[in-house]
Amino acid sequence: MIVVGVTGGIASGKSEFSRFLREKGAVVIDADEIAHEVVKRKDVVRKLRQEFGSEVLNPSGEVSRRYLAKLIFFHPEQRLKLNSIVHPLVREEIIKRLERARKEKPSFIVLDVPLLWEARLVSEVDILVWVKAPRKKRIERLEREGLSFSEAINRLQAGTPERILSEIADYVVENDTDEEEDLKRKAFEFLLKLRKSELVKEQLGHA
Repeated sequence: MIVVGVTGGIASGKSEFSRFLREKGAVVIDADEIAHEVVKRKDVVRKLRQEFGSEVLNPSGEVSRRYLAKLIFFHPEQRLKLNSIVHPLVREEIIKRLERARKEKPSFIVLDVPLLWEARLVSEVDILVWVKAPRKKRIERLEREGLSFSEAINRLQAGTPERILSEIADYVVENDTDEEEDLKRKAFEFLLKLRKSELVKEQLGHA
């Protein structure tokens, strides 16, 4: 069984890459999905309200992710506060799901984690994939989602520095187009190479 870590900055295409691996049978553990669940917990909502004020809640009493996003991307010190509350809980849940998935013994498990290095999860993966895209392309994608240019720039700066990703990545995927089929092809090429690798042969007992 192989654990593949998929990471990359915002609007790089890492989640789409992971989705294509899921189509080929991989079990995907999605950190963003887990984070969405964590901020709905009553104890977390209470902590966030205490830390950031009642403005962090929308009229229904749930955490406003839009408000949080604007707050943390323009105020690094607030981002640190948010991370100190949410990240440990997300990491804890990722480890739990990883342990459960390992018991089911699938051929591949994918950890889709944007801040995999910061979350100290690098040691949990056998192969680390960095999905990268040109800065200009990422800004264009974020602007199409409704962000202003300054908001897009701030979100790009909040990710793991590329110098670190270049040092820790085992495999780099260049997602420099907006053609879905191009990224899908690269995902399947990666999976094919992985299945032929000595690491997989060893893990599956065919070395």
